[in-house]
Amino acid sequence: GPFAVVPRCTIVAHGGISLVIPELTPALFNALFLIATSFLAWKKTRIIEIIGTFLTPWLLGGVVAIIIAGILFGPNIENTLLTQAEAFQVGLKQGYQTMDLLAAFFFSATTVAFIAQKLTSHEDKKNLERLGVTSCLIGAFLLTTVYIGFVALGAKFSTVLQGVDPEKLLVVIAQQSLGEFSLPIAAIIICLACLTTAAILVSLFSDFLHKDILQEKISRHIALVITV
Repeated sequence: GPFAVVPRCTIVAHGGISLVIPELTPALFNALFLIATSFLAWKKTRIIEIIGTFLTPWLLGGVVAIIIAGILFGPNIENTLLTQAEAFQVGLKQGYQTMDLLAAFFFSATTVAFIAQKLTSHEDKKNLERLGVTSCLIGAFLLTTVYIGFVALGAKFSTVLQGVDPEKLLVVIAQQSLGEFSLPIAAIIICLACLTTAAILVSLFSDFLHKDILQEKISRHIALVITV
């Protein structure tokens, strides 16, 4: 949480926004980003609803638009000196650095807890395992589809992306495929992706700090502030 993924999410989000607003300093952006993260994580019962209802549709729609435009209008894939194994290692170690796979584990746990909370009758609760597995499979399918698209974009735009910082890769791809007008949209999409990840992890780590480490000696809200 606060020791790796959340700071990286903040850096990646700033990397996208800085291409649109270069005068926005990291310190100011970090403060604004973490305030927004705290706002999302403040009410544990609402975080999944807010992310699922408002943020995810825009995020998913924007990502799909970038992938489709990049595949249709991007340059042809050029030959590389890397072997398949070497290319896979680069993707695994560096990639787009959006930390989605790590976040998916925690998203899954939070989603199942949210479903359990919404089930009222005893009969409904018997379906928790089926509903939980179904929702996780839907999430896995969407994440897999998106990253197949991202891999294709990385191959198509490999020559353009030489020397580009990892946190700016997707924004540069969007700029190349959709044009300059898409730059703010792409930057916001990357920022939203990082914000949703950071909010879930801050919420979960706050619960861990509140319940397991400090044995509820402080409130969850204070634990959240300490985490941020």
